[in-house]
Amino acid sequence: MRNALILFLLLTQACFAQRKDSASSNRYINIHYDNDYFSATDEYYTQGVRLELTTPLLRKPFRCIFPSAGVKSMNYYSLAFVQDCFTPTSIRRDTVFTGNRPFGAIMYLGASRISNNEAERYRLSSELQAGAIGPCAHCKETQEDIHAAIGDIQPLGWQFQISQDLLLNYYVKYEYAVGVQKKHYDLTGFADATLGTIYDNLGGGFTARFGWLNPYFSGISPARKRSVEAQDKRRYQFYLFTRTKAQGVLYNGAIQGGMFNKGSIYTIAPKDVSRLVYSGFIGAVIVLKDVRIEYAQAFLSPEFKNGISHGWGHVNITTCF
Repeated sequence: MRNALILFLLLTQACFAQRKDSASSNRYINIHYDNDYFSATDEYYTQGVRLELTTPLLRKPFRCIFPSAGVKSMNYYSLAFVQDCFTPTSIRRDTVFTGNRPFGAIMYLGASRISNNEAERYRLSSELQAGAIGPCAHCKETQEDIHAAIGDIQPLGWQFQISQDLLLNYYVKYEYAVGVQKKHYDLTGFADATLGTIYDNLGGGFTARFGWLNPYFSGISPARKRSVEAQDKRRYQFYLFTRTKAQGVLYNGAIQGGMFNKGSIYTIAPKDVSRLVYSGFIGAVIVLKDVRIEYAQAFLSPEFKNGISHGWGHVNITTCF
């Protein structure tokens, strides 16, 4: 984890030194933070962190492995560090909690491209993810440190987490405008899929936005004063959004364990995995010139037999540089 963070910070420092602006030179940093503390729980998907750097310096190594939305598209190239942590409904048991979600830890680096076609109102997003599931993702240490900092009890049971295995996934998402996009409202449909060693699924849904907003396909980053992309765009936005999704699940390594190492002490059996799950987000976004702030509450239907629905809070801060 420490080495991945050092690499991310070094790349960020190098990109801050590059200040030349052009129509395609979009530079920003995303910080995503999920935690079920915002839903007053400490279970299932208990915490997720994503640190993402977007810079045209990544164009050459990444453009050949990701699809484009056409010759008129605006492209954004990113590198992300991700850690996701999972626990059962109780962290006070020092025994295997059968019939519940297993402890799990995921960490990876993601290389991605978002290709946005404003004229034809569609967007292609894709990401190649490489990392691991298991103790090397350091969720045990992360949760222990957080609980120590807030004076909470130390978690028990991490010795029974899913065993170490390879994470190698490819994710792709297609978004498109639905109907006429209004001045204060728009509706976007999407379909996405993940294929790899930890997740294999196919889903789709809709995103609706209401408020003072820029057109959905006018760009990805907040409007920069000097950016060509920022022309004719609101530099101040405030809107509400809701997102719904249905997803078919072929394989879920976060509860079934990795594909290669079958030595986990406890996992969910394939026959007990929910093959169709539903999720939803409802939240608000405020954009102040170069900064975008988002908060949302998330909901997820049960992922396995006798499991329960789960919710968490999501915070995303984006800043241009």
